[in-house]
This record gives sequence, structure tokens and C-alpha cells, in this order.
Amino acid sequence: MFVGFGTLKTVEQVFDELRRWPHLQEQFKPIKKQFLIQDQYIPAIASMAGQIAEDFEFLFDQSGSRNPDPADPWLIAAAKVMGWTVVTDERKTSTRKIPYVCRQQSVSVRCINGPEFFAEAGIWKP
Repeated sequence: MFVGFGTLKTVEQVFDELRRWPHLQEQFKPIKKQFLIQDQYIPAIASMAGQIAEDFEFLFDQSGSRNPDPADPWLIAAAKVMGWTVVTDERKTSTRKIPYVCRQQSVSVRCINGPEFFAEAGIWKP
């Protein structure tokens, strides 16, 4: 529903990370084109992703191994440049996760969790 209306978008790297959950990746394959940000690699997003990656190197650490192209910097950069909100279920209290990076003055991107997204979308009331 949200993907079809263009309300829910993500970056290529998030889709790539779904390989850890093959059943989810299979479900998203038919709508991948609508799900992905088409202009992800525009210079403004690429530049912002590079700056975020440089300032917050811990985003490259994933499950004890270094991910060469993690989704987090791209996701946050796209939200910053496009004026969008990041939706993640990562803990807001951690200083090594997406919500922390979004709160930093140099980034300043709105970040909400899944239940907050569903409440704002009007499909769930807390």
C-alpha cells in the first residue's frame, strides 16, 4: 500500500541487506522498482552519504564484520537531502545506531520507529 503510493521508499543497500531474510527479499522483489529511491545517486545524496560515513565510521560495523557499503549512511543521507523521515526499530538510546546519527546537529533528520510510523500513517493507534 505505502510503497505503491510512493510513501515508503528506501535505498538499494537496504534491499541488498534483505538477503539475510530471503523470504522478505522475495516478497519485495515484485515492488522493488517502486520501493527504491530512483535518484539515490544524485550528487547531493552521494556527498551527504560520504560525509555521514566519514563522521560516523561505526555505521560500517555490522554483526561483528565490516560492511563495505552499509545502508545506514545512504538511508540517512537520502532522508536529509529529500526532507524525509527515517523509520527504524534501532534503539534510540544507543550511540552507535541510526537514531543517534539522525539526532546529531550536523545531520538533524527526523527518525521514528515502526509503531510511530504506523500511528502516523493512521493504521494503528497506540
